[in-house]
Amino acid sequence: MTAHPDNPTPSPKQSRGRWLWLKLYLPVWVFCAAWYWLGMGGGGWIMGYGILAMLILLPLATLAAAVAIGWRKESGPRRWGALILLPALYGLHILVTTSLSTALGITNIAPVGVAVLVYPFAAVLLGLLVGAGARALREKSRAGPTAGK
Repeated sequence: MTAHPDNPTPSPKQSRGRWLWLKLYLPVWVFCAAWYWLGMGGGGWIMGYGILAMLILLPLATLAAAVAIGWRKESGPRRWGALILLPALYGLHILVTTSLSTALGITNIAPVGVAVLVYPFAAVLLGLLVGAGARALREKSRAGPTAGK
């Protein structure tokens, strides 16, 4: 069941796919924030957290979410809003974890600059390109060998 031109309501399959990027990103975001607040203790925990959460898990989740957005056919505010929203969520994660704990006096972690948002912006751009490219390759292969002539 697809949307009819007179009835713009999307089918259940279309609406599920529309929010896939958020379903990919938010669980990782919440896990990393919970890990930060519940995992404090002992020496060196912040280094492990910083490497795993900030340099591996969150950028990979950002990349996966961007690929899911890039895979979608329709281009609109949701797709291009991801260029802003995903890095903003990454920045919000920093505010909710390291910046807040430093402001509360629980930890003493140096503040981060705007440059830290380069990682998620790069991941979003790469993910959108990979998703759109994969979608184009899939459609080209489904169209058959005579489609390009």
